[in-house]
Amino acid sequence: MLRRECLVVSGYFQDTRSFVDGDLDLMLRLARHFNAIILYEPLLFRRLHDGNLTTLNWIRSHEEGIAIINSYLNDKELPPNLARNVLFRSHIHFGERCLFYKKRGKAIKSFLKAWEYKPMSIVPLKKTTKAVLYFLSGK
Repeated sequence: MLRRECLVVSGYFQDTRSFVDGDLDLMLRLARHFNAIILYEPLLFRRLHDGNLTTLNWIRSHEEGIAIINSYLNDKELPPNLARNVLFRSHIHFGERCLFYKKRGKAIKSFLKAWEYKPMSIVPLKKTTKAVLYFLSGK
């Protein structure tokens, strides 16, 4: 939730991108101007199904999200440590989604890409091993 004045200052939602990535851009613009808190408890539930735009365009949404984060990082509007953490988590999440849709090659590439952002993390190694084992088992 936010006050209307926050949108006046930071700019409104831009519908030129997919729904998820438009939200990311808006959140980053808001964060540039205002302090906020993150609540880790759900305040609402939404129904997801195969016909959702975010489901139909999940690869494009991921690519657009990465581009947005990189643009904020390049413009020095996002602290590098925060950007690396967000990019790491985005690639891990995308890799998991690729595994769900049986796109193992994309999953492995995404896990390895995540490793670039946190080279000391063992998570990408574990996820890559999982993807390879699924491939070898024929699942």
